[in-house]
Amino acid sequence: MFERLAVFAGGWHADAATAVAGHDRPGQIDRALDQLTEQSLISATTRAGQTRWSMLEPVRAWAGHQLGRHEAAAATRDRHAVYFAEFAERAAAGLCGPAERNWADQLTAELGNQR
Repeated sequence: MFERLAVFAGGWHADAATAVAGHDRPGQIDRALDQLTEQSLISATTRAGQTRWSMLEPVRAWAGHQLGRHEAAAATRDRHAVYFAEFAERAAAGLCGPAERNWADQLTAELGNQR
């Protein structure tokens, strides 16, 4: 799980972690995120009731290198691309409505992942 989380640039929310890194263990993602936070491998910040996790860049680089050694690396990157392509589609629709400001904030937060 730790190595799979390295595909996120700039952080992630639990739903993204479940879809991309925990797709094969959806019931275990909360526990894994808690354990990794307790071990100081990832950090959590909460704003407006939403928790977002991230890795320090050197830790992320090492985890990404470790992920690259596994056959699952390409599939994990593909799930990341699909998740954020779908996110962009939802955001495009949301930017034309009453939740425009919320979607703009989310797009800003996910800029690294969108790139």
